[in-house]
Amino acid sequence: MEKATEDELLNSARDYVAANMYLGRKGEKRESVKAHAKERLTQSSELLQQNGFLPHLRSNVPPGADPSNYLASLGGVQDVLIPHGKDNKAIRVNGNSAWEICRKLYLGSL
Repeated sequence: MEKATEDELLNSARDYVAANMYLGRKGEKRESVKAHAKERLTQSSELLQQNGFLPHLRSNVPPGADPSNYLASLGGVQDVLIPHGKDNKAIRVNGNSAWEICRKLYLGSL
């Protein structure tokens, strides 16, 4: 197994969070878009796990936040931390950038 670069890990983490944002949204979803989001979620999750990270989104959302509602009333979208399983480090995913990816990839197709 080859180690991923920091950029690859960050992009994968953003994809993971964006796909979770879309799949966690309430309301109607097109099946083709839903399938695409699930595929990206699986691929990004696998890459993160192969590199020691634990992408279990619900436990990474800050306490008190509703994980199904990523839009905060003030300050946009909350950041998400994806911790490493062994080392004392984590990937911090900017919530606003993940939301932009979600909008472009998934919500633009509605």
